[in-house]
Amino acid sequence: MSQQSRVREIDATQAAGDEDLLKEIGYKQELTRKFKTYEIFGIAYSVMGIVPGIASTAGIGLAGGPASYVWGWFVTSIMIITIALAMSENGTSEKFFFTEMVLGLHFHNILHSL
Repeated sequence: MSQQSRVREIDATQAAGDEDLLKEIGYKQELTRKFKTYEIFGIAYSVMGIVPGIASTAGIGLAGGPASYVWGWFVTSIMIITIALAMSENGTSEKFFFTEMVLGLHFHNILHSL
């Protein structure tokens, strides 16, 4: 007959912080979760890739003339707005987490009642 392994229960509400919770489950925190405003802006700017995006598509626009530039920007803008709307929908589904992280507990009741 095989022995059953012991299940260790972890209460996340008792942990002092994320690092302590990770330590309880046997992991070491390796990534920082504290970013400054300019660091967040830098990450967002690098993810958008404005300069490489323009440079990589400039050849197509030059070959097709002004009409391809205008229609290219129009179609691309619609696609980017679609992605932005999808990402904003994800953000609103997690609004409780984001309001507490950004504004703290002072505005907790006001913003959660919206």
